[in-house]
Amino acid sequence: MLYELKTLQIQIMRKFWQSKDKWEPKSALQLKIVKYLIENSNDVVYQKDLENITHIRKSTLSGILDTMEKKNMIKRINSLDDARRRQIVLTDEMVEKQKEFERYLNQVNKKLTEGIPKEKLETFYEVVNIMKNNVDGNDL
Repeated sequence: MLYELKTLQIQIMRKFWQSKDKWEPKSALQLKIVKYLIENSNDVVYQKDLENITHIRKSTLSGILDTMEKKNMIKRINSLDDARRRQIVLTDEMVEKQKEFERYLNQVNKKLTEGIPKEKLETFYEVVNIMKNNVDGNDL
């Protein structure tokens, strides 16, 4: 099963970036971070929040955020509440691209689920959530 999931992910991401040559983000993790920042644009987001949703190490995430900052996708601003923390926000450029980004993601999701009955999609999401809980709750 792991092989099938990874193969599907690779196929999706390859198609995703083939159709958008100059599109940022360029990786699944960057995509997840941008999506989270869009969905939580009214909240204060710190690196710790992104660690929780990406499930990657602090040092790995720092490198990804450094790259995103260099590509003018995000900016880190000093927190008003805690001088040791820096808030992570999308740049004005990425905010402008937000609507195009959301439209494109909707197109990708629509294409991925084309021809799949609603009941089967619901079952798929239920199974994926059970698998995520299994991974989080157990040592593999």
